[in-house]
Amino acid sequence: MEISEHILWEQREDRANIFKEITMKRHCMYLVIASVVFCLSFSACSKAKDEESGKGAIDKITDRAAESATKKIKTPIDKARAIQEKEGERTKAMDEAVKE
Repeated sequence: MEISEHILWEQREDRANIFKEITMKRHCMYLVIASVVFCLSFSACSKAKDEESGKGAIDKITDRAAESATKKIKTPIDKARAIQEKEGERTKAMDEAVKE
């Protein structure tokens, strides 16, 4: 009986070892997948920076100059429109006051 018990014990140990190997392989597979996803996420973020830095220095300076020029042009125009709207409101209020 001791021999059969010993054989059963060895079979149980073999099954346990096989189970451990399978779980280790799964964990390694999950680790590899997580590493790949992690690396891909960083490479995706760096592509946007590469495209932006792809502009030359002249293009960057031109873009800044264009932005400042449009701001300088639009600001007085927007102020004039706001004043014109207020003036129109005052005129309407004065016309209504005169009618009453």
